[in-house]
Amino acid sequence: MNELRKHLEDAIRINTTRLPLYASLTNEASTPFSKQLIRYEKWACLGSGLFDRKGNEWQEKGIPFIKAEFIDMSQTPEFQDTYPNHIAFAHGITILNTKAYRKSLGKALDHDGFEMVFHAAQQFLTLLNEQPAYYCMLRHLLESIRRIAFTTPLHQEKAHALGFSFPLRPARQLIKIHLTMLARAQTFDEDIAFIQQQGIPFIYQDLPHIGLDNPYGPPTINVGGLIPDDKCRRSNTRR
Repeated sequence: MNELRKHLEDAIRINTTRLPLYASLTNEASTPFSKQLIRYEKWACLGSGLFDRKGNEWQEKGIPFIKAEFIDMSQTPEFQDTYPNHIAFAHGITILNTKAYRKSLGKALDHDGFEMVFHAAQQFLTLLNEQPAYYCMLRHLLESIRRIAFTTPLHQEKAHALGFSFPLRPARQLIKIHLTMLARAQTFDEDIAFIQQQGIPFIYQDLPHIGLDNPYGPPTINVGGLIPDDKCRRSNTRR
């Protein structure tokens, strides 16, 4: 219960703990950005009750809405001083014009449904995969959008099997909130790129990868063509 609040509180604890570690590595250059991130997470906590109330209601009925959408922060990579050996960072960030991608996501949500939201998010992620050391916050939000678009039809199918009608509006609202944050996340990523170019995996290692595992367990259900794709997973394994 209250899974979104728990998720955000865990994120705040991790980022608060890591703030002085990054400060030491960056001569305090990372500190304003760490504080900015923590402020946002605290602000998000204040608004988490709306979605947690809906989530609690459905979780009691056997539908893990909100719980399934957010990955346990215990899956956040361990703190390291440098990037994994296979992640290229020295070339610096290539600034992207993502307006068309963001517009495509909004159109998909307004007119085309969750399957097209899933595919639009996947296209956007494919663009970011060319720079795995950078655009980490933007990537995290897109992975979250993709997961919500993936889990919602599964919730709908499970609810139908239990004799319920699962409303789509809360999931749509959750995605819309994510969409409003994309441009701000991109700016944040571009602002911190000078830290990452020094080989410090700030933010890169502070977010768990959001995969596409089926919350209802195997076998994986192919709903509307939304099939988990392990190839799109971001590896944190050191080589």
